[in-house]
Amino acid sequence: MLEKIKNYLLVILITILAALSFIVFFLYKNNVVLRQEKEAVEKQVVAQKDLVDNITRSMSQYTTKKDLEEYIKQSNVNYKAIKEDLDKINGKIVAANNISVITPGIKQDNVASTNSVPNGNPQTPPQVDCNGSKVTCPDVDKFDHLSNKRFLSLDEPFGNVLVPFGTITFDASKEKPWGKDIKSREYKVSTVVGMDENQRHYFYNKLSIRVDNKEYDLKINKAESKEEYPKPKFSAWNPRLFLGFSGGLNVSQNQGTFGPNISVGFMSYGKFKTQPDLIFLQLGVGYSAPDKKLGIFLNPFSYNLGNHIPLIKNTYIGPSIQVDQSKNINILGTISAGL
Repeated sequence: MLEKIKNYLLVILITILAALSFIVFFLYKNNVVLRQEKEAVEKQVVAQKDLVDNITRSMSQYTTKKDLEEYIKQSNVNYKAIKEDLDKINGKIVAANNISVITPGIKQDNVASTNSVPNGNPQTPPQVDCNGSKVTCPDVDKFDHLSNKRFLSLDEPFGNVLVPFGTITFDASKEKPWGKDIKSREYKVSTVVGMDENQRHYFYNKLSIRVDNKEYDLKINKAESKEEYPKPKFSAWNPRLFLGFSGGLNVSQNQGTFGPNISVGFMSYGKFKTQPDLIFLQLGVGYSAPDKKLGIFLNPFSYNLGNHIPLIKNTYIGPSIQVDQSKNINILGTISAGL
């Protein structure tokens, strides 16, 4: 009779613990997760920063999936094409980065030529008879424009850097006097992506233009990135090893108990599989120090204390049950470290 009561009690305890685990899961998802996402989107903004060699770290901020999609579309980028390509490799869009460089432009009058060479058609002022003698007519080309081909080099300013654009020529001796020589340009954008321990991304950008085998580094006026705030998700298969220590009550003997345990957690819920917020179904072996007995150890759910105490990331706490070799039932509280 007593044996049957113990078995019924064991089934009831496991059922209660399982129910509690799902209640904790839904409460956490519906309250804590939504609040964390809202706070991250509103507050976690990293300012743009200029480094050496005209390297610029983008201003970055978290955003929602919907707002990220809209941001990409507003950047005149085909969101659908990128998404379809990533779907083929089971990938997804998590962030977008935009950079811009602004040139002030130049408008000038009365600009002197950069260079000039004779055009091979020298102009001699004509002479006319005046009272029986030759008189030279006034020089209508006192600046020698008719005798020379003029060159004007064009440069494009980017802050304190002048990048050659090309050369304009003018030859007044020709029917079609203008000529142009526009330099070939190679625009290069380099972006290095960094990631912190919370898997947040940082973009470091460099823009340069190569003209006549010379590279000009340009100052970036604005660099901005938006990243979808990582939403937690349930993983049905995320096995990890845990070492823990438990303390509680041996309900069969009505006495206190404590001891170490080792277990494997199979399911998780959180933003990152490497640091989940909740662990479900930790199954393993525990040791009861007062009784000096081994037992089957079950932890239905554990919560990551690292969400509140950064120094102990991957440290979990939760209720557990242990049944030893003599079928004694231990109701425990367990703290464990994920390996």
